Amino acid sequence: AQALAKEQAKKEEEEQLKRQEEENTIHLLAVGDNLIHEHIYQSGESKSGEWNYDHLYQYVKDKVSSADIAVVNEECIFVESHENFSAYPEFGSPEEIGDALVDTGFDVVLHATNHAMDKGTQAIEETLAYWENTHPEIEVLGIHKNQEEADRIATVECKGATFAMLNYTCQINGEDYDSFPSYMLDVLDMDRVSADVKKAKEAGDMVIAFLHIGTEYASQPNQEMKDYLQLLLSQGVDI
Repeated sequence: AQALAKEQAKKEEEEQLKRQEEENTIHLLAVGDNLIHEHIYQSGESKSGEWNYDHLYQYVKDKVSSADIAVVNEECIFVESHENFSAYPEFGSPEEIGDALVDTGFDVVLHATNHAMDKGTQAIEETLAYWENTHPEIEVLGIHKNQEEADRIATVECKGATFAMLNYTCQINGEDYDSFPSYMLDVLDMDRVSADVKKAKEAGDMVIAFLHIGTEYASQPNQEMKDYLQLLLSQGVDI
């Protein structure tokens, strides 16, 4: 009986330690790119006229939803009108893609990509309005409706820790940077990044930077990637 009691006490102690470890462990999941080509967005239309994209993520939903913080790089900007959908080379995705991402369990959505301006400033405004009005609980990074929002450091709290998050793209397709206000999209710039990191370190316990950067189809990092990585490391970014 004594041996059994000892065994039981040992098992309970191990379970308690396991619970404590889990309570003090934060599982961060980050994926991308969520890039919606023509046949993919067509797959969401039903005969009834309703649009739904839950099927795209059904096999990863358990993994995504079980993470404490789940982040997705949303490569395509959203468009309000179904008449305005488009795919390569200028992407504009249904807002229902956003609904499916939320249903899958994502908490943070990254929008600073080379395709962010594919549909002009109107689509940026429509995307921001969609997130704000439909899923205000989602933290959206990389695009902003005004300078005040652009200056705000995004933070996510989890298990008593605060994560400050930054998101940038190294370029936009077409590269017509004068066609939109600079606050609308977070584009990589050495001085800007340094200033943001400084603010982020004050805003959170840890700083995470998500970069949309590099040469497509290349298997090695280019010099720009190396330069920005060194900058972020020297500034004290954690992830």
